[in-house]
Amino acid sequence: MYANIILETDIDLQNIQIINSLEIVIYRIVQEALNNVAKHSKADRVKVCLNQMHDQGLRLSIKDNGQGFELGEVLAKDSSKRGLGLVGIRERTELSGGTFNIESDPAKGTRVSVVWTPQALGIIS
Repeated sequence: MYANIILETDIDLQNIQIINSLEIVIYRIVQEALNNVAKHSKADRVKVCLNQMHDQGLRLSIKDNGQGFELGEVLAKDSSKRGLGLVGIRERTELSGGTFNIESDPAKGTRVSVVWTPQALGIIS
């Protein structure tokens, strides 16, 4: 459907077991982020990374090389430009115990990052 966008992946989950409910959350976050890239970014490249962190947490990152945007405009509660997809990503992240972050600059692309600590994943140190 989006043949003009090159998708790169970096998945490294050597020693981590992800529960089914979190697998679904991850899938939906990636799905929404890629949909946003295809619809809004004008990117030709996107990279999805899902990696175990040294402390046994989990990091998901979706980075595109698109046109980016002004975060303040899109995330403002009273803005007509507010991105419902981004709100959904944030809500899914927080409901699953993760931390959501987004970075974007016009002409430099966008990065959506989600981190789940070992505690959020149910891993006891």
